[in-house]
Amino acid sequence: MGGKYRYHTRFMESTELVCPYYLYSVAPYVKLADGTVVPKSFAGTMFANLATNSSRVLSTNFLNDPVRGRSVFGSFFLYPILNREAVRAWYDLNADGCNYADGSSPEYSRDFENDANYYNITENVVSAYAMNTLHIGQDLTVMAGIRMENEADNYKSRYAPYGLSGFPTPVGTIRDTTATHYETIWLPNLQLVIKPTDYLTFRFAGYRALSRPDFNYRLENYIPRNTGTLYSGNSLTIGNPGLKAAKAWNLEANASVYNNVLGLFSVSVFFKYIEDMYHYMNGVTLSGQSYLDTLGIKYRTPFNSDYGLNYAYNSKKPTKVWGLEIEQQTNLHFLPGFLSNFVLSYNLSILRSETYILTSRAETYYVIIWGIPIPKSRWVIYEQKQKLEDQPELFGNVSLGYDIGGFSARISLFFQGEYNSVFSGTQKTDYIQNKFSRWDLALKQEINQYITVMFNLNNFTNTQEGTNEINRIMNWTVPDTGSRYGLTADLGLKITF
Repeated sequence: MGGKYRYHTRFMESTELVCPYYLYSVAPYVKLADGTVVPKSFAGTMFANLATNSSRVLSTNFLNDPVRGRSVFGSFFLYPILNREAVRAWYDLNADGCNYADGSSPEYSRDFENDANYYNITENVVSAYAMNTLHIGQDLTVMAGIRMENEADNYKSRYAPYGLSGFPTPVGTIRDTTATHYETIWLPNLQLVIKPTDYLTFRFAGYRALSRPDFNYRLENYIPRNTGTLYSGNSLTIGNPGLKAAKAWNLEANASVYNNVLGLFSVSVFFKYIEDMYHYMNGVTLSGQSYLDTLGIKYRTPFNSDYGLNYAYNSKKPTKVWGLEIEQQTNLHFLPGFLSNFVLSYNLSILRSETYILTSRAETYYVIIWGIPIPKSRWVIYEQKQKLEDQPELFGNVSLGYDIGGFSARISLFFQGEYNSVFSGTQKTDYIQNKFSRWDLALKQEINQYITVMFNLNNFTNTQEGTNEINRIMNWTVPDTGSRYGLTADLGLKITF
């Protein structure tokens, strides 16, 4: 038996200043650190010969000579590319600019949306467990236990009671708020190991596990955003302090065989039955108050027209995950000659899943006016069955090695299939994580019993990882993000005394 206590804090505060130079000219004054206001001058700076058109700043002021471009992953050509040093220098010169000699009407206005992103949270998790292992003869082992986890979290955040609106940057009232979350979960565990022979082992397990949602989803946020320069439509972001952790009942069965030819070979099957699975509504289009009431949201919508709802919730229907895992570790010593020094290991996981998310669709209905049915449209919310987020259906790795004398080499391949990362409210902007594979190499040479030289070459194929945006209504896909982490190498010396 035992116990554990975890205390964790997180804090974030961000601000953003915006100046729409496509609308306004450069402010003629600047406020100095001592509070005095003087006429602005670019003399002696890289903008001494500032190029303008109708008092508007031209983007050519921020370009290199000659102008540079860049190819992104061989698929997209960016041209022209701004000079980042010039952009930074421009901000430093104009951040304290103002339009009048009394220091009023600052050149840069504050985007209040970023102020609302503030949070200061503490997470407290107390857990205790008890477990017992019982050996029944030589062939049967039973392990049983239970774990209790109590979560007590405090969340400080901000909200906008009257909405954010305005042109060109949104403004509004931002206020502080707090919320708490308490949850106690019991997690039983039962495992059974049967060894009918020296080379054959069966394992069975049934247990309950949990997964906690992102803490951002539990903030007491309420941020209405009106259609404007930065928002293409009305939107409503609401936090859910009552968002529960997902609890999964797991059933697993494994059979493993060990002998001189196969090495260690095992096959596993598993099934997960997940309750209170959490999902995030990402811009689900709604109209009116009724659906907020259905979801148990205490806030009222300030919009008289359609709006997109961003909200985390627990699914009322169960989520299911099932799959198969195969693993083998063996050396090929039974092969002739130098082939007997090869070592092989691999594992492969095949998974399937189903979950239910809330989304919306436009529905036509009719009203009778003077006996004539008049068609109208409204948004309705409904549940849709999907594959689970962040769950690849295929992944695995294989490693081929060679050992001779004090030399050891391993080359390995890791593969991960694509999977859903975000479901949008309209199915028009869903995101998937793309499939990828990565190669690594590891070498080791023992000089003597005391000295070993090691060399690792990681990601030597410079794999690209990224996401795609999918419109499931129109059935098209476009690239969204991409990253290359490059090749890395490690050279080490191990000395043993």
